[in-house]
Amino acid sequence: MVDEDHFRNWADVYDVVYEGKNADVDFYLDFALDADGPVLEIGCGTGRVYLELLSAEVDAYGIDISAPMLSVLREQAKKRELVPQVWQADMRDFSANQTFDRIIVPFRTFLLNLTIDDQLATLQCIRDHLAPGGKLAFNMFVPDPEIIATQYGTEMELELERDELTYTIVQTYRLVDEIERYMQLDRELFRNGKCIRSISYKYALLDKRTIELLLQHTEFDDWDVYGGFNGDPLTSAGQEMVWIVEA
Repeated sequence: MVDEDHFRNWADVYDVVYEGKNADVDFYLDFALDADGPVLEIGCGTGRVYLELLSAEVDAYGIDISAPMLSVLREQAKKRELVPQVWQADMRDFSANQTFDRIIVPFRTFLLNLTIDDQLATLQCIRDHLAPGGKLAFNMFVPDPEIIATQYGTEMELELERDELTYTIVQTYRLVDEIERYMQLDRELFRNGKCIRSISYKYALLDKRTIELLLQHTEFDDWDVYGGFNGDPLTSAGQEMVWIVEA
């Protein structure tokens, strides 16, 4: 699990890297608009999803472990004349003085919980903060043995154009623990040929059956899992696992 300082040197360039990555935004917005009460986003970061909820007049709250990321969110909200309700907290033990009709965990954030204890703690905390009949939505990739075998350990480059500046992302995925099943992403961001930021973090590799066991252990018993954000059946490792869980 990352700590509160992990993204400190990354917060101001986060939106440069992830600008345009919004395949999930409409899904989470529709999910939130269907709520009969307040909505909580876990891992709201710089507001990629959260600010769209506010713009749609959703009664939205957010938590994130990174204070610098929340500072960027608040700055962006001010520019858009939005009033955020966000605070710094760890998803494993956050506390709010209310329950929520919808809780969302976008952008594979749940996978930052590396241990079973962390995963169970996060789901239990979510369970405790869901109103009766409330729903949880989250997404993650399917661990694909072929991708792990052929692409992990290979350096990849992606060039971006932002505000007339050229950025290059150099990143490598690595399987760092075959027994505990952790992968690590090492990423460097270059601007006009000069490295300006670097970051590494680990993800847990979790399959469908493991998620189902975790949900059962935290007293959830009603869920659906889809292949992607359009509600398609989950049939291949190339799809995103999208979970909707009812309290």
